Amino acid sequence: MSSPPPAGPNASYQSCFGSDHRDFTHAVQFFLQDRFLFRLLTQMIRSAARVGDAAIVIATEAHLETLAQHFIHQDRGDNPDLKHPYLAIDANEMLSQCKVGDTVNLKRLKELIKSLLSEVAGPPGESQRRLFVYGEMVALLCSEGKFETALGLEQVWEDIGRIWMMSLLCGYPIELFDQPGLEKFFIRVCATHTTVSPPDSYPSIACERRIAHAAAYSSWMLDDTQRPPS
Repeated sequence: MSSPPPAGPNASYQSCFGSDHRDFTHAVQFFLQDRFLFRLLTQMIRSAARVGDAAIVIATEAHLETLAQHFIHQDRGDNPDLKHPYLAIDANEMLSQCKVGDTVNLKRLKELIKSLLSEVAGPPGESQRRLFVYGEMVALLCSEGKFETALGLEQVWEDIGRIWMMSLLCGYPIELFDQPGLEKFFIRVCATHTTVSPPDSYPSIACERRIAHAAAYSSWMLDDTQRPPS
């Protein structure tokens, strides 16, 4: 299976992450199967807990429930102190607090995120606890067709990452890009991250081929004045 190379100018391609959550600052993980995602998340959360870093998971209610059960029944055995070593935040609920009608107020959302991080790790400019943060709000926005808002939220996280010591991992179901015409947005998502990790698989061969072609000509895809070769 071919995998898309990174599109960002400073991106470092990885087919998979290592065992240390501190190896990246702002990464994106595309995924098809949830179990692939949960393996990665438990690995990153375990890495954070091992060195005393805080971990925050902002995900759908279904993903939060599955992840919690995974820790309780599979990964943490009989040690009650390690069964839930992260703060779970409902991504839909967090977004709903910042919606005016059908529009997400990114400025308000940014302040909400900053308040959360201050509570967990300490205010910016002071002695901070390092963070691992996993987020799915961007994917939820994409699922609603709010692609530009999702990119705006990526920039919000990028700005916040400059004032908190954190490793941010954004999760995108690769099925979001299964429809023809979304390849350019896929490349723009990659370009907002410094580390890009490909999915475990693709929903279709056609989707894989479209994304591979777009990635091969990412410089054209990011330049509105040019068209990539067909």
